[in-house]
Amino acid sequence: MTQVSPPAASPRPPRRGGARSLPWLLLGAGVVTLVALALFGSQQPVPSTHSSTSDAADGTSALARAAASGGHPIQRLQASPDADAGLLFIFSPNLPYDLLDAASVARFVKGGGIVVYANETSDPEFEGEFGLVRQPSAVRDLVAYPPGPLLHGVNEVSGGADAQPFDVVRPDQVPLLRGPGHEVLALEEHRGKGVLIAIADPLILCNGYILRSDNARFVADILGLAPAGQPVAFDESHHVAASAAPAPQAAGGVAPWVAAIIWAVAIFYLGLALRGRAFGPPVPLAPARARSSAEYVDAVSTLLRRSGGRRQALDILLQATRISLARRVGGRQLPPDRLRDALGRRWPDLAARLAEAEQAASSGDSEDDVLDAARKLHELAVPEGRL
Repeated sequence: MTQVSPPAASPRPPRRGGARSLPWLLLGAGVVTLVALALFGSQQPVPSTHSSTSDAADGTSALARAAASGGHPIQRLQASPDADAGLLFIFSPNLPYDLLDAASVARFVKGGGIVVYANETSDPEFEGEFGLVRQPSAVRDLVAYPPGPLLHGVNEVSGGADAQPFDVVRPDQVPLLRGPGHEVLALEEHRGKGVLIAIADPLILCNGYILRSDNARFVADILGLAPAGQPVAFDESHHVAASAAPAPQAAGGVAPWVAAIIWAVAIFYLGLALRGRAFGPPVPLAPARARSSAEYVDAVSTLLRRSGGRRQALDILLQATRISLARRVGGRQLPPDRLRDALGRRWPDLAARLAEAEQAASSGDSEDDVLDAARKLHELAVPEGRL
């Protein structure tokens, strides 16, 4: 007898763990990318204002303290310059000047004021008012030299901004500092009784650079232009501090961290969809069944009870009873007090029953009270016989 061996079991297909985990790897990479964008994309630099209240490397608080130590009162302007200010510093306005503000500074200079304007780039209205012209190319890691013995003890100054040099376009504009390629990095212009000094790199006068090269001597020469005892002012009205700057926005007008959360949720949902996993166990739908009339009656009665339907029903019955009695007395509707008087004169017993029914209707709280009051009102409105 031949023994038949059972067929060999077919080999199980290999598990595709790598293919199943691919969506989750993509999900993790997307979330990490979005978090990185939220952390680093939201920290966009705010343009420096070189504020006189800032002790940072690009602030000018050291310049203000140097002026104060020289006996000059310090003013931080939030409006147009005062006529009695001897020296006014204007650093990198990130709120651009308009025509009125630029004209106000021009009047200040003509009246005898000294203005030091230091800006890496052009402010169109201000520089247009004073006829300043910039070159299109910028100078990096500025090193400048006086072209002559105009600045006492200054042989070299150094900065660090990407500064746009000036073009000398009028004979009353005198270069004060030139770069290695003879670029004009600072100039002086006399207008009326005052002086304008324009500097292409404000970092020369800032805290972190004031001790480099001969920058301190350059600062001393500028402060020496202010008459003794007169105020030294700083224009802070055209600055927006970093804390007051609007938060950076991602595409679509949303903050980067909010956009990162939205995209993370979207990628997480996409990962679940690709993996084919549900958010939870399936819940079968309950089969529909026909409802009885008693359920509808109970629902309506509950709704009426919760919405004050008892009181409304009694009011309607009381009104209908009064109308019926008024027609029997005089043929027209009467006010409640006149109706009671009319009934009291002709049918005192009916008036007493109406008063009793009204009292029952006004004090009916329970369903039994409502039923009793409704029965009394119905007996009054629809009598068994004629009066």
